[in-house]
Amino acid sequence: MTKKKVEDYQPYNGFYDLRDFDIPKKEFLKLWNLQQFLYQAEEQRKRGYKHPQIQGIKDLSAQYQQILFSYPEKNVSKG
Repeated sequence: MTKKKVEDYQPYNGFYDLRDFDIPKKEFLKLWNLQQFLYQAEEQRKRGYKHPQIQGIKDLSAQYQQILFSYPEKNVSKG
């Protein structure tokens, strides 16, 4: 398995870009993994898969957002 590098990160459609937040590298990688899991769960849902732990996934999504928003946004001017 290839080790993830922050530099290789690409945001998932429908999710916040983690690079827009001031997140320490170790936490960035954890949030990236969590974002990837949530994205895959959403893609499965769109294809009609009914996950037996849907409430757990919803709770995990809420925790993900709370963690993400606990970090300040970087002052990035776009445009």
